[in-house]
Parts: sequence; structure tokens; C-alpha cells
Amino acid sequence: MIFLEIINNLALLALIAIFSGYFDVQCPGERRVACLHGLLFGFACVVGMTCPVRVAPGLFYDGRSVMLSICGLFFGPLAVAVAAAMALVCRIAQGGIGMIQGIPVIVSAALLGLAFRHREKANRHAPSAKRLLSLGITVHVLMVLFMLPLPAYVIKDNFWKIALPVLTVYPLVTILVGKVLSDHLSRTRLFCQVQENEERFRTSIYSIGDGLIITDINGNLSHMNPMAEKLTGWSEAEAKGRPCSEIFNIINESTRKRVESPVKRVLQEGVVVGLANHTLLIARDGTERPVADSGAPIRHSCGNITGVVLVFRDQTEAREYAQRLEYNESKLRQLVKNAPIGIFTTTYDGYFSEINDTMAHILGYGDARQVLADNPNIAKHFYVVPELRKELLEKLTEEGQVKTFESELKTLDQRRIWLSWNARAIYQGEDKPFLIEGFAVDVTERKQREMEAQRSANRMGVLLRIISKPVNNVQELLDYALDEILQMTKSKIGYIYHYDEHRRQFTLNSWSKDVMRECSVVQPKTVYNLDKTGIWGEVVRQRKPILVNDFAAFNPLKKGTPAGHVQMNKFLAVPIFQDEQIVGTVGVANKDGDYDAEDVIQIQILIGSVWKEVARKKAEDAHTLLSGQLMQSQKMEAVGRLAGGIAHDFNNILQAMLGYSELLKDNFASDKEATEILGEVISEGRRAADLTNQLLAFARKQAINPRVVNINEAITNLLKMLQRLIGEDIDLRWKPGENICLVKIDLSQIDQIMANLAVNARDAISGVGTLTVETDSAYLDETYCAKNIGAVCGNYVLLTVSDNGCGMEPALAEHIFEPFFTTKERGKGTGLGLATVYGIVKQNGGHISVATEPHKGTIFRIYLPAYFDDDTTGIQQPRMVETPPVGTETVMVVDDEASMLRSVQLTLQSLGYNVLAALGSEKAAALSQSYADEIHLLLTDVVMPKHSGRDLQKIILSQRPGIKCIFMSGYTADIIANHGVLEEGLNFIQKPFSRTDLAVKIREVLAQKQTQAGNLR
Repeated sequence: MIFLEIINNLALLALIAIFSGYFDVQCPGERRVACLHGLLFGFACVVGMTCPVRVAPGLFYDGRSVMLSICGLFFGPLAVAVAAAMALVCRIAQGGIGMIQGIPVIVSAALLGLAFRHREKANRHAPSAKRLLSLGITVHVLMVLFMLPLPAYVIKDNFWKIALPVLTVYPLVTILVGKVLSDHLSRTRLFCQVQENEERFRTSIYSIGDGLIITDINGNLSHMNPMAEKLTGWSEAEAKGRPCSEIFNIINESTRKRVESPVKRVLQEGVVVGLANHTLLIARDGTERPVADSGAPIRHSCGNITGVVLVFRDQTEAREYAQRLEYNESKLRQLVKNAPIGIFTTTYDGYFSEINDTMAHILGYGDARQVLADNPNIAKHFYVVPELRKELLEKLTEEGQVKTFESELKTLDQRRIWLSWNARAIYQGEDKPFLIEGFAVDVTERKQREMEAQRSANRMGVLLRIISKPVNNVQELLDYALDEILQMTKSKIGYIYHYDEHRRQFTLNSWSKDVMRECSVVQPKTVYNLDKTGIWGEVVRQRKPILVNDFAAFNPLKKGTPAGHVQMNKFLAVPIFQDEQIVGTVGVANKDGDYDAEDVIQIQILIGSVWKEVARKKAEDAHTLLSGQLMQSQKMEAVGRLAGGIAHDFNNILQAMLGYSELLKDNFASDKEATEILGEVISEGRRAADLTNQLLAFARKQAINPRVVNINEAITNLLKMLQRLIGEDIDLRWKPGENICLVKIDLSQIDQIMANLAVNARDAISGVGTLTVETDSAYLDETYCAKNIGAVCGNYVLLTVSDNGCGMEPALAEHIFEPFFTTKERGKGTGLGLATVYGIVKQNGGHISVATEPHKGTIFRIYLPAYFDDDTTGIQQPRMVETPPVGTETVMVVDDEASMLRSVQLTLQSLGYNVLAALGSEKAAALSQSYADEIHLLLTDVVMPKHSGRDLQKIILSQRPGIKCIFMSGYTADIIANHGVLEEGLNFIQKPFSRTDLAVKIREVLAQKQTQAGNLR
């Protein structure tokens, strides 16, 4: 019985719960539906508790546990709260012993329903029978457990009577009610969803902006949206069921023939089809509209075609827009084509994809088609500086566009132009490089004006710097100007040459520093004849600038460069004009870019202005130099006259002193002490004679016996002697020049020059050093001679003696050729060494210069006149004699000083000669007349009262035609011969002379053939 009562109670509750499915439809709103469900399930609980299954007084069972758990599971917290509240109120109102057990049953059932609801939401599935069973068992196991607190007698009599049906029937009812409610709710919601989908579908179709027609399998119209009604002129109600071809009447715009219905084709072929262009739709009222459409089959889930959907659109506005677009594009194309600026599109790599004619003209092409056919790369073929193209790409990459980006280009016809670019990047995709589109404006004229203004300002600044540069001479001025020219033209190397149009000869003024560092030419020339120059000489021959931007290319004007010459790849030379004459040339080379006309103009304008300053500076320097040289020359001449004035008397005194001393030395040969004393006297006398000879050499009044000499051979013979003079610590370097001309000079004077310069270098070098001796050919031009008083234009043999000693200040160098001027300590120098060199050079018609700086050494340059006469006598080598030769011939000695006469007489007698002594020319003539035997040799003084030595020679020759003659003198050479040089063929010995010198000279003259006797010519 209790089972039936429980089932009846639960069935009533389940029937009431089923009505809850209608609230979702009838009472929309989430909170409202939840409250209604709570009231319904609360009412079901109350009904169940009013007709429960009574077990004992105050203890009954009903279906509230099932209702509350189901309510919590399906409808959530609000619904179950309302239902549980109603159940609690009702149960408390009923009271009895089961009230305490009934309240936790109500609460636990509601909470367990919510707990299972939360879990089902996580699974997102409708509760299964297994879940419902689990919920029923859990709820009612708790219900049975809640019976345990009841009184023992109640439990004893009723526990199993209640527990068994509760644990079996109630879970099954939970499954039943849950499934019924779940299925009912699912059907209700599915129905609503179908209604919503249908409405959404209808709304979507009828909201489409294009015309839409749907047909059935037979091609009859089933649906038509408002746009289709408007375009066809048919309403949906009128058209429904009619053939689509009747409603959708289309013809070909051109032929006016009817076009097959696309619906028919879709049903036949089962594929999507579209109308051809130029299709017209004829509306019901006859209106014609251009349309575009497409038809597609509608397929069942099994794949069978159930109908066709046709979508079409009025093309009237589209056609008008397309026509306007085509018109505008045509106008735009014409505008781009005829635009006065260049318009282009290029790839990232620099190839043109689009270009207008103006851009083609800018680049030197005839039109755009020619450019696209040639397909040039703008970076490789046009950019003068390709790096600027990279800079443009970097800016486009970073910023997406560039504005007024300027660069220099070289056109197809090799013109240089400047363009201003405005461009932007057009991206094609992440993996593709962007395109570049934009326009370019030719700003060459504006850029040239700017650059010319800038160049003018730069030139003015450079010129002001050059003119205001504190310099000591023209050389420094031009050196500085060359540096500025190199910077202005961005060149690596350069030069400035002076040019003499009369001699057709270049003379180097300045080489750039880089040339000096890189050049390894052995003994590079500084003077070039125009006829021997290559392409760089064309600047003079053609009298215009010479520009070569590919120096490595073959050119018939080039004559090659010497080994070690600086490598050149570009070259520019410009002539320097002054009063229509070329006075110099400027050359620059190895610019990074090409040289052009602007570089020529820059150099011409700048060097023209600089050369005016050079002319002014030269005039100032020449005046200063000439004034100083004139004063120095006058001073040197005065000292020379003083030296020459005392030479005769002093030499006669020395000659007598030396002669008597040598005689005494022979007479007292057995007295050792006397011999030593007399030896010292003779040594000091010879030192005094050397000083006198040095003074005479300085005064250019030294009697000399010049011969034609190969100076290379003469110096080669002196090398051992020079090495002994300078010592082993100093390296002697001999660099003889090739094809050196001969010179005419007394060999003994070369000995004097080299000995004095070697000693001077030795004293200037502290410790280890180098003395270098070089020879070369040289030409002194008018410019050089104008700056150096006493120098004469012509060809010379250049003897250069240089050392790396201490050098000296310029102020001291001005006095080094003066007699008795010395920088050495007292007792270590007489100050006559360089004065002697100076006098010898001047006496032989040469020129000497010195270049010296403190701690940089000294260079002496000696210019000796080149000898070109074919009638040469060869090199005369001096003989070294250890024992004076003797003789037995008769020698007549003539002198106007008794002491001198006596000294020579005794010397000759000691040599074995028969001596006839005559005091003066008159006595000599008389003695010759009266002497009966042969007189072999006349030894006579040159300057004597009444008759000179030369007059006496004529007299005695008339008496004794075969007699030979030797002249001797202590006077300066200008008195005994023109310019200090005895006539060729006369035999001469300079006072004071040694016994050996006299003995050798006599034997030499006596050995001469009769035809070479010392006769006057």
C-alpha cells in the first residue's frame, strides 16, 4: 500500500511540473521565468505535502525532495529558492515529529539540485538518465539518513517501511520527471529556435540589396525579395508559382535577342552560372536596365537539387560610374603623360614599371616606351653617387615616404642633372619588397645657381685664406694654394709647375704631400722640356685645360710614367696665363668622382687670383733679395780687394822665409835639434801660405791652371782622401749623375772645394752621420738668376754636397762665406774654408747656394759652367813625388826682391842646377846677352819694375829662341792674367812654393817638346 500511495503522490507532482515548460514561451524574461518556475514547483511541493503518505503521527513523506532537486537542476538558484521557501513554510506549518527531519531534506534537495546544475553547465549537455539517477539516489540517501535523529520507537517500527520505497521509487521518479521535463523543454526551445531561424532567414533574404529570386525544382518562382520586385515590376504574391523566365525577362543589349534563363542552365548543369556582359532586364512595365547576375543550385542534404537561387543587380549606376572612372582615368593618363614633371613607378631594385614621357626626356630618352624597352637600372645607370640611392631606400623603409630628396644623375647622353624626388613606398605584402612611386622635378638650374653661389663663396674664402696666410716666400704661398686647390676639387694629389715659354721648359714648384709620400721614382726630375712631356704637357701645347677621367685607357698623347710614379686614375691640368703668356700649370688627380667643367672653372678663377698675389710677392721678394745680395756682394768684393792687396808682399816674405829655412835645414842636417826647429818654422810658414792662398781663392785672384775635367772621375779619385778626412763614423755616399757635361777647372781647386766641404760636414756631425756627394746637369734660367745676383743663365754641372749634421739658423747662414767667420770654438777653425770654396766657384764663373735648418743638416749646391768645346785636353792627374828631382841645366832666376832672389837661387843650386841670378829685368836682359853658354830655362817673377815677366820673356826669346820659361808670382792672379786665369800654354808656379814643387815644375817644363815651349802666342 505504501508503494502505491508514494507513486500516486509523485505522479501528481510530476504532472504539475510538466506545465513549467510553457513559461519560456508565454512569459519571456529570465528572472520572471525563474520566479514562475519557483512558484510552480513550490506549489507542487505544497500540494504533495497536503496529501502525503503518513507513516506515524506527525511523520509523513511526499515528493518535495524530487521537486526541489529537479527545480534546482533545471531552473537555477532563484527558482529553487522560491520553491524551497514555500515548502519550508508549509512544512513548518504542519509541525509534528517529522518537522525537524523534513527541513534539512528540503534544504539538502535544493542545494544538491544546484550543485548538479553547476556540474551540468560545465559539461554543456542536457542531464542524462544516469545523472538524474545519481541525483535521485544522493538526495534520498540523505533523506533516509535524516531519519536517524527520530525517536527510536519510530525508527524501529517505520525505518525499513519507509527507507526501501524512498531508495527505490523516488530515484526512479526523479529520472522520469527529469527526462519528461528535459525533453519538453528541449522541444519548446527547438521550436522557438526554428521560428527564429526562419524569421532570420526571411529577414536576411528580404534585406539583401541585390535582387533575389528563389525557384523550385521546376524553375517556378517561390520567393522574391523587395529589390527583385522593384527591378522586375512583379510583386511576390503575383509572381509566386510562375516560371522564372517569365518574371526574369532578359535580352542581349547589342543584338536585342532573348537570353537563355540562367535558372534553366543551373537546373540542367548543376553549376553556378553568370550572365554575360551587356545583358538587359526588361521589367513588367517595359523598363530596361543593365544587370549582372549569377545563379546557383540549392541542394538537399543528400545532394539533390531542390531549386535555384538567382541573384542580380542593377548595373545602371555601376555603368555610369565605370564610364566616369574610365573618363577620369583617361584624363589622368593624359595628365600624367603631358605633365611637366617626371612621374614614375619603380621596383625596389630600381627598374621602371611605369614612367611618363617627361621623366623619359629628363633621363635623356625619346619617350616612355623607349625607357621601358631599354629597362635601365636607375641606381646603376643614372646615379652619380650610387650611395644616395641606398639613402633614399633607407628613408622609404623607415618613414614610408620622402620629400624633396635631391641627388645628381648622369643622363643617357652623359649630361649631369639634379633631380628633386618626392616618392612613397607601395607595399605589396609582407614577403614582397615595396614598389616606389612618385614624381621628380629637374632642379638643375636652381642647383647650379646655388652651387655656383656656394663655389663663389668657397673660392672667396679660399682666396682670402691664401692671401692672408703668413708666408715667407712665393714657394710657401703656392704650396698652401695647392693644398687648398686639392681640398676644393676633392683631389688626392696635385702639382704646380712654373713654365718658361721662351725656353719651353717646366720647373717644379710644388708637389702635394701625398705625392711625396707615395712617389718612389729614383732621382725624380724637377725640370722638364716641353718636347719631352706626355699628355700633361698638352696643357701648354694646346693652351687649354686637359681633362682625362679614365687615365688607364689608351691615349696616343701619353708617353708613360717612370717606375715608382704615383698611380693615377683621373687627371686634370689647367694652364696659368699672365699677359697672354703661360707662366705655369696646375695639375690635380685621383678625384673620387669625375672631373668636369666646374672643376676647371674653379681652378682657373682661383689660381688666376693667386698668381696676381704671386707676381706681387715675387716682386717684393726679388727686391728684398737683390738688395741683400747687392750689399753682400759689395761686402765680399771689399774683403776680396783687401785680401788681394796684401797677397804679393806677404807671399814674397813667406817665400824668402821658407827658402832660407829649407836651406838651413839641409846645412844643419847633422844637428837634430836645429833640424826639428827649422822643420817647425817651415811647417808654420806653409800654414801661413795656405791661409794666404785661401784668401786669394776667396778674392778670386788665385792663379790657376784650368783643364777640361770630367767631374765624376775627379771626385771618384778623391773618395779615399775624403773618407780619411771625415772618419769611419760618417758614411760617405757617392751618387754620380749620368751623362754629365765636362767642366773646365783647375783640379787642385776641386780638391780644395771637396776637402773644405768634407771638413765642414765632419765638424757639423756629432757621432754617426752621412755625407752625400751627388752630380747632375742643371739649367739656371732668368727667373733664378734674377733672384741670385752673380748667377748667369746657362747650362751647368751641379755638384751637391749634403750632410745630416746640426745645420744652422738662417741668420748665421747668411755669413758663412765671409772670411774669418766661423761658428767653431776658438782655435778650431780659421773661418776661411767656405770662403775659399766661394772664391773658387766665383773664379770659375760658377754659382753656389746653401740650404740649411737647425737639426736638419746642410746642403751645398755648386753650379760649375758646363764645357761644350770639342777641343779638350783631357783630365790632368797630379803626380805624387816623394824625392825632389834634380838637374844640371842652366837656369836664369829673375826677381826684383833680393831676399826672394837669393832664396830661389840657393834652392836651385841645392838641386844641382847652374843658376844665373838677376835682380830685376834689366840686369836679366843684360846677363842673357853677355852669357856665352846655353841657358835652358828662364824662371822669372811676373810683376817687376820697368819690364814685367812677360816683357822679359819676349826680350830673351829674341836672344835665345829655344829657351823655356816658368813664371812665378806672389801677386794676385788678376794682375798677372785676365780674370785671374793665365793664358793657356804659359807655365806658372804660385808663390810661395816648396822646394819639391819647384823641382817638379822645372823637370816638367824642361821635358816639354819644343813645339810646346812656353812661347807667347
